Amino acid sequence: MAPRGNPCSDSVPAGNYSPWRPSGDSELAAKQQAVVAVRSIGGCDPFGKVAFANGLLLALSVIFLNRRPPIIVDLVNRPSGRWLLGCGKMLAIVLPAFVSIYGVDCINQQPVLLSVSSGTSSVTVLVLSLGSLQSPVNSCFARLFDVAFILLFSVFFLVKFSNFASGPIISTGTAVGLVLLFIGNLQIPAAVARIVLPSLRLFNPVKTDYQHPDDANLVESLVVFYALMISQGGIYLLACICGLFSFVPRRGLVHLCSFKGKWGKKCVDLYYDHAYDKCLEGSVIKPEEMDLVSFAIESLNSSSREKRLAGLRILHGFLRYREGMPDSGSSESEVASKVIASEKAVPRLIGMLGWTIKADEETRLFASKVVAVLAGRIRVAGIPGAVQLISSLLDAQDQPIMQAAIALERARERDGSCWAHWFSIPEEEPSANQDLLPEIGMKILGRLTYDIHNCAEISKATDLISKIIGYTNLTAHQDQGILLAQSLNLVKILASTGGKAGIDIRRNISDNPLLVVNLADVLDDTGSPELRRPAIEIIAKLCMDEGKRQEIGSIHMIIPTLMDAFLNKHESTGMVAGEALAMLAKENAENCASILGQQGNKNIKGIAKMLEDDEYIYVSATLLNNMCASNGDGLRRRPDSSELAKALLPAVLTKLMAAKEKHLEVLVGLASQICNALPAVCAPLMLGSDPNLLTPALVQMLVDTLNAREKPIPECPRMRRAIVELAISIVEMCPPKAAIFREKGMVEALSKVERTPSRVENYWLCDEGLVLERGLPMPDLVAKAKRLIDSASAVLQEMSVANVHE
Repeated sequence: MAPRGNPCSDSVPAGNYSPWRPSGDSELAAKQQAVVAVRSIGGCDPFGKVAFANGLLLALSVIFLNRRPPIIVDLVNRPSGRWLLGCGKMLAIVLPAFVSIYGVDCINQQPVLLSVSSGTSSVTVLVLSLGSLQSPVNSCFARLFDVAFILLFSVFFLVKFSNFASGPIISTGTAVGLVLLFIGNLQIPAAVARIVLPSLRLFNPVKTDYQHPDDANLVESLVVFYALMISQGGIYLLACICGLFSFVPRRGLVHLCSFKGKWGKKCVDLYYDHAYDKCLEGSVIKPEEMDLVSFAIESLNSSSREKRLAGLRILHGFLRYREGMPDSGSSESEVASKVIASEKAVPRLIGMLGWTIKADEETRLFASKVVAVLAGRIRVAGIPGAVQLISSLLDAQDQPIMQAAIALERARERDGSCWAHWFSIPEEEPSANQDLLPEIGMKILGRLTYDIHNCAEISKATDLISKIIGYTNLTAHQDQGILLAQSLNLVKILASTGGKAGIDIRRNISDNPLLVVNLADVLDDTGSPELRRPAIEIIAKLCMDEGKRQEIGSIHMIIPTLMDAFLNKHESTGMVAGEALAMLAKENAENCASILGQQGNKNIKGIAKMLEDDEYIYVSATLLNNMCASNGDGLRRRPDSSELAKALLPAVLTKLMAAKEKHLEVLVGLASQICNALPAVCAPLMLGSDPNLLTPALVQMLVDTLNAREKPIPECPRMRRAIVELAISIVEMCPPKAAIFREKGMVEALSKVERTPSRVENYWLCDEGLVLERGLPMPDLVAKAKRLIDSASAVLQEMSVANVHE
């Protein structure tokens, strides 16, 4: 009987226990195990504390994996935390190697190594759980290191499993480690089970004494069956191991598609998982194909917010990063066509524009970006409430620029090696003002105007025009300058719309009392010359309305600013300034007087000089034409009227001989208006000493042009009317010139025109539609010209007969 004593004292003789050699005495081994158990229960065994520490590590691992404490997540994502966790991974690799060197058989006999083995499992489990809290690193080396760590950990557990398989239980650390390692991917343990379970049956003695004749081949069949199961499990296990390296083609796909930042990796991972599931569900003979674009379109209708956002980011990435590339136009068009061809995609995208809750801010942003690219090919008439949903983007004026999770991605540096460039995630581009929802909304509306049917829908939208005009009140400085430019360009596009929809839109624009004042402020801001062009173009379009001309002309700084830009031929605004002035001068004597200003003679000569420039000849001739037609009395009362006539008429008649089509039409009309406005001054010029003002060759050219126009043509529909009006003006002013017209066949040409009248000749045609002209109808005008030529010719004939008799 063993003597009583302290259970913590060493009751085993030292000479009878060898830690490195198994004992053959079973009784002595039982005593040794009992002593260890007593020490553990009594708390006197120092290795009991190690077991407690291992249990604590396992408990922390489970807590970290399930609760994901924000403080711990932040710590492990810091540079110091990543460094410490990397050291932990290295330690978790070294410890299993240390245990393997001494041999697994010694573990059950050496308490120190037993504690090291148990601690290795616990440390590795803790490192795995902490690593799951980290965001993915953008480094090729770190990713390969993680893969090696998991593979070595798996091998270590498989070795332990094979040694403990014959025992009653597996250690707790091994079990928890396997669960943590395989969590989220049960295919790996399933594949292992397919190998282990058939192996246990196949490599154990199989029953062979089957006496029934029908069971003669049962043993061979079982062997074949178990072998097939082991082969299938091996193939599955190989596929799972290959899945560990699937990040290689996935990162390659991120680069190939030009995706950026953390979202690129996330989207491709979701696509990979979705395609994998589809492959398993589909037929082996004819598997279902699932490309990235199809996945993105399908994801738009997903109930998962993450998946919807991934689909939007993929579509935006394809459409934006291929836009502007010289060799990818067809690719972008193919993606856009696929989205538009989807029955539910476009309505779903437009519906997302109305999602205003905070959780859907990013979804709304990227949906608006995708719609902005597709807008030029969308017809909103078939989508109920589409214009109102797009209009809601303009209400988000105070919404900050949104860019999801980019700052963390830009903080990481790339490795300069080729491997790092291929496996790392490309960085997201910096955020810009294009992320403002109002600006994106204006871009969508601007591209919708490509289709006249969309313009009709825009004109019906309540308060939409007012919202757009409201942004023209912004300043041209800092971030507001881009939004101001976008609003001006959109108003310009809407004001340039043709047809009935354009008339309604321009009426809505003109009814806004703030627009003209805002445009004047833009013209007065010398620090933003790039904004003046759209502002001047808007003024030109608004001047089609007679009342608006008066309102614009009443703001005294507008006309001088336009004159300065026109006479100095400013590169960006010279031409449009001339067009705006021509519209302001039409049928408005007050605006004509403002154009002449205090330096009327100088301004007229400056405009007349621009007739020599082929680029400005049409605009300058139109401006002079409208000024003479609208303010003839004012020109006649000017003390410098004689100088004005001498500056204008010779220049115009000289340019007539070489002019063609539109230029000829406007110059003929200008010559007619000059003669009407200044007859007392022009008559002496016609009858004076300069016979080159109205030569027979010039009259013959006019007659030939009239004979060639059996009916008006779209390029110059008022050509015939302009020639008839010029003939009337010259004959009324200088009756002796009627002989030249009769001699060259003008009467016969007028008779042809009389037989083919056209209503379009009674209208002034512009890009936005037809505007009714005041004056005689074309048949009455032709009859008047013939009557004047006949009467003047009769008078001349009587005078010549009287002279002969005398």
